[in-house]
Amino acid sequence: MGSGGRDTTDGKDVAPAPEAGGTEARTYPSQTQASPDSSAASSSDLSSEQVRESILLSVKQALGIVPDYRPFDDAIIMHINSVFSTLHQLGVGPAEPFYITGDEERWEDFINQEATQMARSYMYYKVRLLFDPPTANSSMYDSFDKLTKEYEWRLRVAGDEDRRLHGTVSASNREETSGDFDDLPGGGTEDVGW
Repeated sequence: MGSGGRDTTDGKDVAPAPEAGGTEARTYPSQTQASPDSSAASSSDLSSEQVRESILLSVKQALGIVPDYRPFDDAIIMHINSVFSTLHQLGVGPAEPFYITGDEERWEDFINQEATQMARSYMYYKVRLLFDPPTANSSMYDSFDKLTKEYEWRLRVAGDEDRRLHGTVSASNREETSGDFDDLPGGGTEDVGW
């Protein structure tokens, strides 16, 4: 143990486990630490615009993880893609399901400029709840959960408006379509809870 009760092995500053009733202690490389993965680009190689536009890199930065620190990428990508599945089911984004495989996919590939900020915030809160939930503070967890529900509602409304403007089919404008919901009981004319 180094000074102050912190473990400084391997040059990393890791907080000790929280005391009963304390807050959780998770540490990630700080913005000033170098990446242990020598094949990764250094943070000086990534411009702030690249980080801001990349889905993966911007989510990592919002989570407090240095964008070029790679060990958590697979887990974060899995959670991002789960959130994209939810957004697709809400009718947000392109007609085809969207997913990422790395840091090349950009926000503009997923959604129009008007809803981008809301989708980015929603993505952060959902990935945070999946990847690093605030377990020691239930009020923070509840707050994040409420925010994600509000964003889901707002994104659904924005998606419905986008489809109305661009003439694409959605569950909420099914009365304007002919035959797209004929396979539903009753020919798709009854309210199915959408």
